[in-house]
Amino acid sequence: MRLRWKLFLVLLVFSLVPLGAVTLINQLETRRMGDVIAQEVGRTFTQVADGVLKLTAEKSATSLANSKIAVEFALLGLTEAAEASLALAPASGTPTAVYFASDFAENGTSPPDAGAHPAVPGAVSGALPAAGRVSFGHPSFLLAPGTPPSEAAEEIARLAPLADYLGKCHKRLGKTMLWACVSLESGLHMAYPGHGGYPAGYDPRNREWYQGAGADAAWSFPYVDAATGIVIMTATKQIRRADGSTAGVAAIDVPISAVLQVEDLSRVWTEKMRSFLVTSRPSDRNPSPGLLVIAQMDYQDQAPVWKGAVRLERMASDDSDQFARLIGEIDHGHSGYLEMPYKGVDSIWAYAPIGDKTHFLIVVPASQVEAFREKVVTVVRNSTREELVATAGAALVVIVLAILAAYFGSRNITRPILELAAAADGVSQGDFSAQVKLKTGDERDQVIDAFNAMVPRLADNLRLQESLRLATEVQRNLLPRTDPVVAGLDISGTSIYCDETGGDYFDFLDLREGNPGKASIVVGDVSGHGLYSALLMASARASLRLRCDMPGTLSLVIGDVNRQFCLDVADSGAFMTLFYLVVDSRRQVLSWVRAGHDPGMLYDPETDRFEDLSGRGSALGLSHEAAFEENERIGLRPGQIVFVGTDGIWETFDSQGRMFGRERVYDIIRQDHALSARQIVERVTRGLEAFRGPARAVDDVTLVVVKVL
Repeated sequence: MRLRWKLFLVLLVFSLVPLGAVTLINQLETRRMGDVIAQEVGRTFTQVADGVLKLTAEKSATSLANSKIAVEFALLGLTEAAEASLALAPASGTPTAVYFASDFAENGTSPPDAGAHPAVPGAVSGALPAAGRVSFGHPSFLLAPGTPPSEAAEEIARLAPLADYLGKCHKRLGKTMLWACVSLESGLHMAYPGHGGYPAGYDPRNREWYQGAGADAAWSFPYVDAATGIVIMTATKQIRRADGSTAGVAAIDVPISAVLQVEDLSRVWTEKMRSFLVTSRPSDRNPSPGLLVIAQMDYQDQAPVWKGAVRLERMASDDSDQFARLIGEIDHGHSGYLEMPYKGVDSIWAYAPIGDKTHFLIVVPASQVEAFREKVVTVVRNSTREELVATAGAALVVIVLAILAAYFGSRNITRPILELAAAADGVSQGDFSAQVKLKTGDERDQVIDAFNAMVPRLADNLRLQESLRLATEVQRNLLPRTDPVVAGLDISGTSIYCDETGGDYFDFLDLREGNPGKASIVVGDVSGHGLYSALLMASARASLRLRCDMPGTLSLVIGDVNRQFCLDVADSGAFMTLFYLVVDSRRQVLSWVRAGHDPGMLYDPETDRFEDLSGRGSALGLSHEAAFEENERIGLRPGQIVFVGTDGIWETFDSQGRMFGRERVYDIIRQDHALSARQIVERVTRGLEAFRGPARAVDDVTLVVVKVL
């Protein structure tokens, strides 16, 4: 045998052995790393999916609460506009264009701008007698059976000008509003947008939403809309005449699909996702135990005829322990998620509070989340398996090239996985700038893209937490850091927020050296709590401090602050209660202005009597023209104690639903009146914590104690 063949065989043997060993080791290590990465990606994906589902429930609950406020605000405006129109004499002449519901039955008689309603599905609108003839430029009028047209002409002339306001309501509410209407006791019914489709003999005065209307805004249970067959919920409010008698009812109809936000949630998750509006409160509509389903899409699928009633269901689960835990979470106003079956299918339940014992609930089959997770894991494993086969095939084709291919190929295979692992390690140590900038051209790109998209979201969540922490720190700096030192007075105060930030506020003003023995004390409470309320609190604080440096009586100061605050909260529905107190120990005088706030209290240990520091005055932000009454009490004596607080004190509830109340505050002050102001503050706050127990605080707490020395 020639030497070159022997050399070829020797080189071949020495090439095969290292190649086989390297190939085997590379395959084993790549397979192991692929399994590790697949497990980590799968576990991380499941945790992220559950967290995102909870966040989706919380955002949906917040959106629904905001929509409810917007509808009620629009309803209040509609009621006031209707009352004003009914109180005025009708405009001279007849409105230029008045359309009755019957006019929409034919194209020739309907308004020229008639078109489709965006809140009515095409399948539903196509079945209507007046399909495609809904006018956003004109309302429609309907006369109940027995109502003479001649008697309704004057009321039509009064109500016709409301069309402009109704158009603004629709632009503001969008698909949230199906119809807005004004129904009068006389039998005249005005609806916007104008439409027909009413069944024969329809009389709105016989409908449950009309009969259930009251002096305040109220919401009906789900029922079937007579014109469309859509299941809706209606916000109603009585319309009063100038003499106080009932003139009729103003109402805004909301489709149940808008309440449940079906369209938005289906885009984010899956069509198998279910959303509900539930409550743990008892109800005459269905007294059975469990969660009462106020709204669900099954009510639309099971909708009876328009005269029938939608029977509210009770929700249950095969897992009684988990279901009892869910009811407890709803009773305490918590948000979160848990796993338990729904109608025999393993599911993930995410929930978030909207109101008292009322929650927005999302149920997603666990198989959907698992399918997403398995898809990601499969991509990682398939990518690893394909690369292993390619490496082995290359080794069998060309031996010498296979050695180089095995080296560079293994590097090419493991590089994305190693970079993913290194980047994941960097993220675990807080480096959220980590990104994997590789393009493999195969399924591994999906894993890389998923990782690169996940990291900024994690960073955003941490930045949000840091922003909340900074906002908390800034707000704490806006409150007094120490108790003031005032001759003849012992003063102390504190604020305790139920969230990172809050809307409660207290401050000590006018402590200048030229006013010895005199202190101005402010306690305020912005509606709601959280970051929005904190921003309004800071704005009110700045306005108040700026105005207090200028001359003027207490009532003038609060009036100026109110006008500025009205500009800050315009069209938001927010407001702020305020108690402004001036204590003059030398003159032995108390002066105060009460702007919608709970009265302060004055305790005299000698007579063991409590005296309310009340007075007239509305909350800030409700009206630019609001007037405020200045009150005064003389005859302060040493030992007397002044206490001012927010409603978060007496409205603290224990685990049994009992309220702390003012009497418990009286008992603490009566028992500890000999202590210092700081000690009395601490006794009250410790008493609140002991009374509340393990329950989470649901409102901010602020109190100030002034003791006359």
